[in-house]
Amino acid sequence: KMPYRGVGEVAVVAVRDISELKEQQRRFQIIAEASADIIYEWDIVRDRVRWFGDVGAVLGLEPDQVPATSGDWFALIHPVDFPHFQKIIEQSDTEGDQTFHLEYRSRHAQGGWIHWVNRARTIFDGNGKPIRRVGTCTDVTEKRQAEKQLRLRDEEYHGIFQAVTDYLFIVTGDGSIVEVNHAACAAYGYTRNEMLKIPMEDIIHEEHREEFHKFILCLDQEGDFHTTTFNIRKDGSSFPAEVK
Repeated sequence: KMPYRGVGEVAVVAVRDISELKEQQRRFQIIAEASADIIYEWDIVRDRVRWFGDVGAVLGLEPDQVPATSGDWFALIHPVDFPHFQKIIEQSDTEGDQTFHLEYRSRHAQGGWIHWVNRARTIFDGNGKPIRRVGTCTDVTEKRQAEKQLRLRDEEYHGIFQAVTDYLFIVTGDGSIVEVNHAACAAYGYTRNEMLKIPMEDIIHEEHREEFHKFILCLDQEGDFHTTTFNIRKDGSSFPAEVK
């Protein structure tokens, strides 16, 4: 309050037309409802975060628990991921990097972590000061869990592949070796890296290579196929082998 021209104390009231802002926020909400992404608008100056889309459902939060400030938001980020998140934000603010893209985990209210991909654009004023940030958060939790399960299955398969005493090769349609187990390396006298650099026909005796080529052609067909060849070790010695 302040005295004003003999009428006593008055209050100064500022009125600003926010029609454009309201319309923009309405568009954000429509876009968020039509997509799987959560849209956010971060007023950096006032430290206020608005979310468009059901961020509460994604994080298991009640409406009054949805983060409304950067502090509330940051508190949900996994402590291992937060330093990188903070670094990217600071770089965006200080180096004038308008856009960034990063992934981090956010705590779910019922336990566990949600994997988010955050894409954002920072808006600066005329003096180069960051004033606003608009971005999207995409829940990629199911994708990351599927990738983890795939890695575990691959590791399990690789363990079995290496433990088998038969000489195992993974070959392409042209006979190139893309993987080989320990037993095969020991039997043929090559290291794994050496094996991956030679075509499989090089370890087949030349008198049996035509038969081996027929075998390779059968790989695209259904059924079991096998043949007998003489295989050649690195030292030039050979041995009979069943290939199937």
